[in-house]
Amino acid sequence: MTPIISIIVPIYNVEEYLEKCIKTILNQTYNDFELLLIDDGSTDNSEKICAQFLDDGRINYYKKNNGGVSSARNLGLELAKGKYICFIDPDDYVSDNYLEDFIHNIKPSSFVIQDLNIVKDSVIKTKNQGYYNRTIKIPEELNEYIADYKITQGYLVNKIFEKEIINQHNILFNEKIKIGEDEDFCFTYITHINQIILLDKANYFYVQRGNSASKKKPIFESEFTRLSSNLNFLNFLNKKSNHDAINAYIKLRFNVLFNYTLRSSLYYYNSYPKNERIASLRTLSTIDKKYLNILEAKTILQKIDYFLFKKKLFHILDFILHNKSKYN
Repeated sequence: MTPIISIIVPIYNVEEYLEKCIKTILNQTYNDFELLLIDDGSTDNSEKICAQFLDDGRINYYKKNNGGVSSARNLGLELAKGKYICFIDPDDYVSDNYLEDFIHNIKPSSFVIQDLNIVKDSVIKTKNQGYYNRTIKIPEELNEYIADYKITQGYLVNKIFEKEIINQHNILFNEKIKIGEDEDFCFTYITHINQIILLDKANYFYVQRGNSASKKKPIFESEFTRLSSNLNFLNFLNKKSNHDAINAYIKLRFNVLFNYTLRSSLYYYNSYPKNERIASLRTLSTIDKKYLNILEAKTILQKIDYFLFKKKLFHILDFILHNKSKYN
């Protein structure tokens, strides 16, 4: 019998948290689901922990060579049989009504988003986003969506997705993006739906830990891919609305991503050789000029940087940024 919901859990060396995660999923009040445990080449006891639960017919375990969380989630999408898709991280956990609150509120071509709890050092911060029950129509009310950063944050795990929309538009996780791949997936999904449904329920417990993926060091290839993919979403916004809030968001979003790609990934967090830095600057300069024209310099030094970049004086710019990074 085909399940209504497929839950995808990507696993990599999380023996300390995994059992609790699986148990809370199996305790759901809504139980018409399959649980896909995708082991991304764990070397600890994660496989043994999963094996303890395989007598439950709703669970399927798959082990693959290590390829990163995006490749694990993509395998889950390929294997999923459900009408709807949920993602749960293996070091997090959920309350009993997690699935039921989704299934009672979902509508065709929609994106249902619950609030969530942040857990840090075993302390729970409830309803982190402060959602209240409401529906945002897309694209008519895009400005309301954009105006609230709490909605646009790229949490993947407090949302439910329609498998048909994912399949129809071939939406996958970009395996080149190492930070923000979940946000990128959500942005792509939003361009193919009619409404966003927000719930004030907070059934997901997002556990922050020191060695999580959010602590990864940015690399240029990943950040440039993320920036390029985000431009597709910004193009969608630009096409669907000319509201002041949309234009302000596009400008802010591009400036933040561009600066992070240029400064953080290329200079501050890495030590690329000069020839690679120059080649990366040339790659970055291929971005659509309409976006480069909305770069906003907030300091004199930033104004100089942007002038050199737009004039393609990459060797001079590299000299400045490389030496500046040594003292940051």
